[in-house]
Amino acid sequence: MTQYDVVAIGGGHNGLVAAAYLAKAGKKVLVLERKEYIGGGVSTRQLNTPGFWHDEHSSVHIMIQGNPMITQDELGLFSKFGLKYNYSDIPHASLFDDGSSIITYRDLDKACESIAKISPQDAETYRKLATKAADLLPMFLSGFYSPPLPMGAMVAMLDQSQEGREMFDAMQRSTLEIIDRLFVHDKVKIHLLRVIAENLQMPDELAPVWAFTSSSASCTPTACRSRSAAAASCLSRWLAASNIMVAKFVAAAKFAKCWYQTVAPMASSYTMASASWPAMR
Repeated sequence: MTQYDVVAIGGGHNGLVAAAYLAKAGKKVLVLERKEYIGGGVSTRQLNTPGFWHDEHSSVHIMIQGNPMITQDELGLFSKFGLKYNYSDIPHASLFDDGSSIITYRDLDKACESIAKISPQDAETYRKLATKAADLLPMFLSGFYSPPLPMGAMVAMLDQSQEGREMFDAMQRSTLEIIDRLFVHDKVKIHLLRVIAENLQMPDELAPVWAFTSSSASCTPTACRSRSAAAASCLSRWLAASNIMVAKFVAAAKFAKCWYQTVAPMASSYTMASASWPAMR
């Protein structure tokens, strides 16, 4: 029987990336997927009318844009496998029942002009917030892809500057509290909180470190050129080009449960990942 270092269960984008990096590190990986197609949260299919494609979950890929897999093309997805992203000049917009709207442009001046039609005061506040977010963004991104500091060391580091103290204060508050404190017009608050919620952060939860940036013009939603599944497709072609064994396994979930119940307790350390089929439309 063929032996593998890692058995990857499932076909989601996180698992595809994990399997690719494990294989790149020299591990022998077996990829198992229950469905007829790969992608998980980045799958695109013709769900009803032929010729009309639907992203089953994610249509924009935001936080991954700072990942070294993208910025440094560590897997060659851009240079070798054709991955391309479209960067919208209008990250998001809100339409209201009375016919008014707020549009967040990548261009900060245009974004502030749109907000000023609703609230000039909030437009100035937004400009300050977006400028601060742009300054803080490099620090946020550097912390995403390195081991976190111990809590004490992190607090001590943040306490060394006014910006750090403001950030630590924001981390103790919900995004709802922050935006409610900074802005005055309900439409502006709704507009900013909506994009937070669409990134799976409830308004009343404690603010994540990217709360400032995702509400500002410095954070731009991006979509894979052609369709969301293009990212998974490029990853699957990477696995195929690296001779990674890919197989359909209808009992993948059951296998994973059995693995955790039997093998995991006996292992001092272990790795699980996911991946799937080598080809996809």
